[in-house]
Amino acid sequence: MATVVFKYSAHNANHTFLRLQLEGGNGTPYERLGNDIYLGKGNNVTHEFHQVFQYYVDQSFVDNGSQWEITSNGGVAYIWDIIFFISKIQGY
Repeated sequence: MATVVFKYSAHNANHTFLRLQLEGGNGTPYERLGNDIYLGKGNNVTHEFHQVFQYYVDQSFVDNGSQWEITSNGGVAYIWDIIFFISKIQGY
């Protein structure tokens, strides 16, 4: 289980989209572990993001690792105060 928290803003007047996505270390995207974030007319307003992701870790995930990626489309976005909290809730 992973909790992702951060603050974000965009200073432009355009529509900006962010995509938060978990990517496998071997290049495999985990499509179900992502979130689309919309900033309508940024205007330099600070927003807060908080999401909990629950997922099953397979052997490829263990062998290759993973990383969270955030991409921006439509404008420049600023992200800060990032917190990742990862919790193992079950084991064998």
